[in-house]
Amino acid sequence: MLKWSISLILFCTPIPLLLLLVLTIANSYGAESDYIQKNGYTLRHEEWVYRSNGKMAINKYYRMKTPDETDESNDKRDSTWVYFNKDADTVKIEQYNNGKLISTRLKINN
Repeated sequence: MLKWSISLILFCTPIPLLLLLVLTIANSYGAESDYIQKNGYTLRHEEWVYRSNGKMAINKYYRMKTPDETDESNDKRDSTWVYFNKDADTVKIEQYNNGKLISTRLKINN
């Protein structure tokens, strides 16, 4: 009898749906991108946000080979990448130049 009760609770109520929703939204991101013309080349700028609170998660840039390129696998990391935690504190800053990592700074906030 207990087996059936647990099965009915799990599959005949919104509990599994709510559990799934909480698990997927808690660690997911939303992203948007735009393109910037700079010194004769094109940068693709991406901003990723935490879906759970709408705060910035990552701010990053890629240097594109050509402005109309559709294959993103050839893009190289460029400029300053900033990583944030869910409280919007900066946790890491990376500096790239045409695909090469120049420096990394970790931030520890108290």
